[in-house]
Amino acid sequence: MKLARKIDNWPDRLIRSTFAGLRPYAAPSTPAAMAAETGIAPERLIKLDQNENPFGCPEVVRRAISESQSLNRYPDPEARECRAAIAGYAGAPVERIAIGNGSDELIEILARMLVEPGDAIVTAIPSFGYYRTVAEVNGAEYRTVERDDNWQGPVDKLLNACERGAKLLLLGSPNNPTANTVSRSDLLRLVEAPCLVVVDEAYFEFSRQTALDLALTKDNVVILRSFSKWAGLAGLRIGYGILPAWLMPYFWAIKPPYSVNVAAQVAAIASIEHAEQLHPQVQLLIRERGRLLDKISAIHYLKPSPSEANFILCRTIGVTGADLWDKLLRRGILVRKYSDNRLKSYIRFSVGRPEENDQLIAALLAIGEETSVE
Repeated sequence: MKLARKIDNWPDRLIRSTFAGLRPYAAPSTPAAMAAETGIAPERLIKLDQNENPFGCPEVVRRAISESQSLNRYPDPEARECRAAIAGYAGAPVERIAIGNGSDELIEILARMLVEPGDAIVTAIPSFGYYRTVAEVNGAEYRTVERDDNWQGPVDKLLNACERGAKLLLLGSPNNPTANTVSRSDLLRLVEAPCLVVVDEAYFEFSRQTALDLALTKDNVVILRSFSKWAGLAGLRIGYGILPAWLMPYFWAIKPPYSVNVAAQVAAIASIEHAEQLHPQVQLLIRERGRLLDKISAIHYLKPSPSEANFILCRTIGVTGADLWDKLLRRGILVRKYSDNRLKSYIRFSVGRPEENDQLIAALLAIGEETSVE
């Protein structure tokens, strides 16, 4: 039997053309990887780089997972029990609740439902970096509008960008990494855009501002939320959306049937049933956010932006964000740095436990005393 002749560019030519030059989402390294790089024991690292709940999920939630009798079975593809619990928690009809492997998957599904090559996905930048990935994977134009100095997305420019083939307008509220919400007046104008308006409320529990009423009354508004931040389930990957009724049949046709695993569904239900144990943690993190803002504001080389999330974005003065990230890393503190031009002089701190925040402040003060920071 003859071997097939070698084909030029094999096997790259099999890859979809829309993937040419595709850049992966730049997620932070794991604590284990950073421990290996720095020589600092993993248990000594303070992880303030991914906006997670530093308290984790309560023991009652862990127990619910361990006691589940269904881990050897495929999950309910419609997640009926979990969606019913979410509906009661969110205050929305169960038939309008979509569930996903994190809210990331829901963004991916919305794009697959609506976006064809040549269409546009619109957002105000800086924003969640994965939005770009979703646009590029679907062959869409990633049409962006620069935020102003207060991190607001100019409404007129966003509405103009939504003309001419735009299918999705993605609005983080609170926005990552800038931590601000979309004002109600701006939101009322933006939902008039001639496309699907997706309000990403992953940090809702820290702001309590929502577009829920608009999602329930308008045919072009979606809200997305997550259990990663308030409920401490980032590792289990579960999020939900409230979609227009006309969109739900398409959602069920496209969603992978078992993408939300049994453990994640059990944990989400238990988190809702025992929310009284989780909401005090959220309130503590909100208080710690205020304390951090006060302390950081007094540090001469940092200028924090107001925050309505569980993290704080700071402009650095006299030192780059990357340099400050490195100085903190050498002290065992993991924070978020950025490489794009507008954010090179910024750094983001997740709000940690009080003792972790104390160590962050002490490290920042010590760095401020170094001659390299003026």
